[in-house]
Amino acid sequence: MLRYLNGLRFSEDVKSVVYGKGKDISIEDRLYVEWMLKEQYKSTAPGRGTVTTWINANWRPLKKVFTRLKPKR
Repeated sequence: MLRYLNGLRFSEDVKSVVYGKGKDISIEDRLYVEWMLKEQYKSTAPGRGTVTTWINANWRPLKKVFTRLKPKR
């Protein structure tokens, strides 16, 4: 998952998330995507394209219920 998160970028128009080339995403946005995938995404073996499409479709609605991940101690 770390490799995927590190590969995420914003599209040139900053309207969607893309994998690979684009504008860099902040650490806060990467944490948000990690939370989205860990707490909200329900699939066992999706491909990058499927996950990226899901992130774009759910970015705004889930932002309303986002709770920052807390490290386990």
